[in-house]
Amino acid sequence: MRPLPRLLLAAVALSAACAKADTGELGHSDPRRPIVAAAGTEFQLVLKSNPSTGYAWILADSLPPGVLALVGSRYEPDRRSAGRDGGGGRERWTFRALGPGEAAIPLVYARPWERNDPADSARFQVTVR
Repeated sequence: MRPLPRLLLAAVALSAACAKADTGELGHSDPRRPIVAAAGTEFQLVLKSNPSTGYAWILADSLPPGVLALVGSRYEPDRRSAGRDGGGGRERWTFRALGPGEAAIPLVYARPWERNDPADSARFQVTVR
């Protein structure tokens, strides 16, 4: 490969990495893609959310003991909607991989006080090695 195309390719890859880092989207957001984590590490799930609607992501079932543990979750407003009523953002859920095994993380997007079907759901498959 000639120097100019290599340099151009490197610049494109770097700008894509920086753009992704700037959005705060680092983490797993596609439940169709399996997650592989090493025991003792943490990983994050990032899901679109808008708490002004009353909806929030909720862990729908317990996690298998000894495989995964929930560290915590927090809401992050989008930069464009920060400080604006009704603006959306994302919820960032952090999990710790405890030991080898397979696990599912079932989440539902619902209003906690309603008994209706959830507005959305996601099920992440995790392998801990």
